[in-house]
Amino acid sequence: MADSDDSQRLNIDESSRSSYPLEKMRGGQGKQQREQAEAVHEQSGRVPPQAVDVEKSVLGAMLIEREAIPQVIEILPPEAFYDSTHQKIYEAIQDLFERGNPVDLVTLTEELRRRDQLEDIGGAYYLT
Repeated sequence: MADSDDSQRLNIDESSRSSYPLEKMRGGQGKQQREQAEAVHEQSGRVPPQAVDVEKSVLGAMLIEREAIPQVIEILPPEAFYDSTHQKIYEAIQDLFERGNPVDLVTLTEELRRRDQLEDIGGAYYLT
């Protein structure tokens, strides 16, 4: 009930919740372009630009403020996160939200455990 109230208040069209215009505009090439860029950086010995602290802040905002989740999903695909740990966390948050489940530390921890990824990301401690 609260989820539909949030959707109405935020004017979210339920039918378009799983479509991501940014992904469509890119033609799904984001991952391919990123892989090519990483290959170039590996060959040159340089590290691609990254902002791990910003990634953490985005994920934290999604956990603290449910209203931020659809806004972030609209803008950022999982591949936008440089750190693979953050990609896994983001995908779990995204899936919980799209299924209409609450998104908090408890549900996120359980979702990552269900996916057998909790230890991969550093355990529940990393989430806090």
